This record gives sequence, structure tokens and C-alpha cells, in this order.
Amino acid sequence: SGLAPRSLWRPRRLDRCQICRPNSHIHILKEVPMNTLLSEAFTLFLPNVLQIISAILGALLIQGAGIAKTRWGIQIEATHREALHSALMSGIRAALARGEDQQAAITSAIKHATESVPDAMFALKPTSTVLASIAEAKFREALAHGGSVVGEFMSSRTRD
Repeated sequence: SGLAPRSLWRPRRLDRCQICRPNSHIHILKEVPMNTLLSEAFTLFLPNVLQIISAILGALLIQGAGIAKTRWGIQIEATHREALHSALMSGIRAALARGEDQQAAITSAIKHATESVPDAMFALKPTSTVLASIAEAKFREALAHGGSVVGEFMSSRTRD
């Protein structure tokens, strides 16, 4: 009969290039629609996804900046407030050591604070009434501690 010998009937192993050659229509139908679909999906959705991610990151950055500003702003304000109170107390102690009366001591303390902590004065912007009230409270606090406050001040000056 005209059939080939059985050894030739073995199925040949077909490689990809034998199944769909680059110029064949099968190759075009298999590869191009998937690439086109992905390309169109990226073209449609990628700008929207990037906008959403940008909006989320922007919101997180704004929220983080607000938290940081609040935290550091409070700490900075507390530092200025503490510096102002300390300067007023130093001014009161110095005035008491010089033997000044209440009104002169308060005026001296305000002048001392204005000169010694100008950054705190600028940041807090206390009115003259507020400064006078704080200085008066510091004056009373210094008197409540009695001579020990004035004595400590004088002894520290003699050591220097």
C-alpha cells in the first residue's frame, strides 16, 4: 500500500513558531487583541488611578503637616512662655535685690524680659496688661518665698 512506514507516522513535535508564525493570521489574532486590550486599559485607567493615589497622598501629607504644626507649635509656644516667665522672675529677683518697691520691680522685670527674650515677646505678643499681671504674680511669688529667693540671687551673684 502507499502508506509511509510506521516510523514516519510518529507525530512531530511542533514548536511555537510552527504553530503560529509571525506573519500568520493566527499569530495576529492571538497576540494583538490582548496587547490592545491591556494598552487600552492602561490608557483609560492609569491616569485615574494616579489621580486617586495623588489625592490620597496629598491628603495624608496635609494631615501630617497639620499634626506636626500643632505638635511643634505647642512645644514652641510652651518654650517661649516658659522663657518669658523665667525672664520676668529673673527681673523681679534682680529688682528685689536692688531694694525696689512693687511698681518699680514690675517695671524693671518687664524691661528685663523685653530685652532678654525678644523672640518670646515677638512670638507671644503679650499686651502690657498681661505682662504687668504676670510680673505682679511673679513679684508675689518671690515675696511668698521670702528672703530665700533674694538671698539665692545675691549668693549666686557673689559667686560669679
